[in-house]
Amino acid sequence: MPRPDLLKKLPLMMMGILLLLTLAGGIYWFVFHPQQKLDRIRNRGVVEIEGAEARYSDLPLGNLGIFYDSNENRRIQVIFPKLTSEGDVQYIFSWHDLRSAHVPRFKSIDPQNMISIRIAQDLSLLMKEHIEFVEPEILNLRADL
Repeated sequence: MPRPDLLKKLPLMMMGILLLLTLAGGIYWFVFHPQQKLDRIRNRGVVEIEGAEARYSDLPLGNLGIFYDSNENRRIQVIFPKLTSEGDVQYIFSWHDLRSAHVPRFKSIDPQNMISIRIAQDLSLLMKEHIEFVEPEILNLRADL
């Protein structure tokens, strides 16, 4: 037979356990979740930015960009490729809050967007190589002229 004093403390213990679970969930959401999201974005290389098409015009990949860098303030730097009227590729570098960035999911998109994501993934390596190696070399050659 349960002790009466234990039955009186049971609701208080349940509230304490509920409070601890809520606190643990809050710590996860504000500390670990952003880091896990950033790791997923880094691994994928392609990121979807809410409102990118409204902010920049004529983006061939729409809201899709290429992850480039991050800082400690939960902001990521994204590269959006853009074709100029002369047929050249222009890179738009912009910083975005991690909350507006999402890893595109293959399951919940239509086939046309899946093609764009695959193209963006293939282009991401080429773009990074171009920005890190080819572009500085071109600037050095121009400076020598």
